[in-house]
Amino acid sequence: MARRDTDTFVSRLRRLSEDALSTLFDEFKTNRGLRRSFEHAGEQLKENRGVFDRNLELLLDLANLPSKRDFRELRDRVERLTGQVVNLNLKLDRLLNQPAGNRRESRHKRGDKA
Repeated sequence: MARRDTDTFVSRLRRLSEDALSTLFDEFKTNRGLRRSFEHAGEQLKENRGVFDRNLELLLDLANLPSKRDFRELRDRVERLTGQVVNLNLKLDRLLNQPAGNRRESRHKRGDKA
């Protein structure tokens, strides 16, 4: 019996929320001032979020703790270095796979000493 009461209660809540949303959207369609107010509130929210993020980064910096931006920059540097290591490995493999005579010739062409 409790299950049935819960189902009807949830069903009623769902109907009420659907009715409320429908009424809200109808009001948005007809009331230009309400739309402007919500747009302004959204813009303020974005602006406040930016200020909050900057203040949080400042606090983290003062506490000598890394921020998300610091982690992103570090990850980007590691990815760049990993790419450079891969390129060096490819070049080294190419050099090691050349016959010994060709290695000396390529050094002489570059001006390296044997």
